[in-house]
Amino acid sequence: MKELRFFSKYKKNERITILRKSTVQSYYKGKVIFRQGQADKNVYVILQGSVNIKKKAKNSLGFQENKLKTVYYDGEFFGQVSMIGKLKNIVQFRLQQE
Repeated sequence: MKELRFFSKYKKNERITILRKSTVQSYYKGKVIFRQGQADKNVYVILQGSVNIKKKAKNSLGFQENKLKTVYYDGEFFGQVSMIGKLKNIVQFRLQQE
């Protein structure tokens, strides 16, 4: 675990505490973890695989589409913004790779 970027900044006892309070979940490729505008109280750490981060935007024809903003990989984390108060997510998270 300490090799993953998220955990590398924590001491061993802190990593153990985080892991004890965590739940490991697996998602299939293409699964939307949560959508733009949904409130979510979790922080997600990618142990293996990758997640596409998309944001709804109008295309040149004026239609809404999900545009790829970035991709997160092993050891990266997301979801922390929605934990602050009652903020809603401003992007959508979809599993890209199992």
